[in-house]
Amino acid sequence: MKKEISNQVKWPSIQTALLFSKINPGELAPMLMCLGAYEKSYQKDEFIFLNKGEKKIALVIVGSVQMLKGDIKGEEMIFDIIKENEVFGEVYVASDEDASVTYQAISDTMVLMMPYDKVLHTCAMDCMFHRQLIENMVQTIAKKNLRLMEKIEITSKKTLREKILAYLYIEEKKDKGRYIELPMGRIAWAQYLNANRSALTRELKKIKEEGIIDYERNTFMILRRENNE
Repeated sequence: MKKEISNQVKWPSIQTALLFSKINPGELAPMLMCLGAYEKSYQKDEFIFLNKGEKKIALVIVGSVQMLKGDIKGEEMIFDIIKENEVFGEVYVASDEDASVTYQAISDTMVLMMPYDKVLHTCAMDCMFHRQLIENMVQTIAKKNLRLMEKIEITSKKTLREKILAYLYIEEKKDKGRYIELPMGRIAWAQYLNANRSALTRELKKIKEEGIIDYERNTFMILRRENNE
């Protein structure tokens, strides 16, 4: 269901999103109305299309979204997980090439849809907050590219064990705390690592028994690093 933006933003949490950094909270609602932004809800496992008619980018308000990338055989793998206050679609809607990328809601999800062209070009009023939005969009794209490079770094490891630990080490740095909360379950994580779920489960159990990590469900903790790390 599509819902237009009113003159008040009803999701204060989006003010902390990188896309809206340095934009006065009082200017956020007028800016979104100027852009023609609207909210849209999706059920779990529903696909989210950004290229129908006017190209759009989206920001996750509630829930999470997975980016799926197809290979030459038509098989899909999880390429990225987009969490609350993160943007998706910005890397691919700018291109006329078919990137074989699709987006799917991991849980019941609400997103803020924004026309891509209006985000990247100032309006007739030449508003200062719109200039800041464009600068924020460039930073958002740069951050996403770094994350995709992390994905390549992880999946290029030779063994599943190395992939698991590389992923956990990267997430530990991001969380800056003792505990690492994975944004996906075992099936999705196995797909992300290009691995079999059973093999992932076995390897996790082995690494835990060796005292390198500890975990319960999706909460992980690194106890010690291996000597070659």
